[in-house]
Amino acid sequence: MPGRRAQMIAAIGGLAVFLVLLIGLRLRGWPPFILAALAYASLLWIVQRRPKRARPVALPDGISHTDYDAALAALENAARDLRSSAESAPSGDRARIRHMAALIEAIRRHHLANPLHLARTRIFVRHTLPRMVRAIATYVDLASRALAQDEARLAGIRQRLDGFIPVLEQIERACLNHDLMALEISVEVLDEQLGRDEGLW
Repeated sequence: MPGRRAQMIAAIGGLAVFLVLLIGLRLRGWPPFILAALAYASLLWIVQRRPKRARPVALPDGISHTDYDAALAALENAARDLRSSAESAPSGDRARIRHMAALIEAIRRHHLANPLHLARTRIFVRHTLPRMVRAIATYVDLASRALAQDEARLAGIRQRLDGFIPVLEQIERACLNHDLMALEISVEVLDEQLGRDEGLW
């Protein structure tokens, strides 16, 4: 059913057409009424088909729309960078790195669906995620230049990288289930884990 605003705009347009035809062009008889009715119907159709403005996203206290857009961009860029690293990684590591990229993409989709998650993931998005992506890129670079005697060190780093996956899965699952406490704990665990392993990269 047409909205009142659409009807009013169409009515004003139809009346304007009627007055122009009747007074300006001095048309008599039925034509001014018919053309005014056509103008009304056309304007009503056009106004109703106009795309509606998206409703403003409801954000948690202390987080601006700029913060929210930056977080979405950071998640998108991190997933893209991990996919790029996977292309250069040793064949045995590509699946795990692509899995991490897929998890980050899923976390981004959850943030699109529920921006309130950003209140709990802000540290993860701003600080932990870039460190994790850099760590993986550094590992891929080391692996590309490693000699046979470096395999033991690479194995140790690879084991640390494997530890990222269950925590990312916990973050994704907590977003899916809207479990804010689990989300906050998982973010803290990953941040602490990266802090402990900083010297490896």
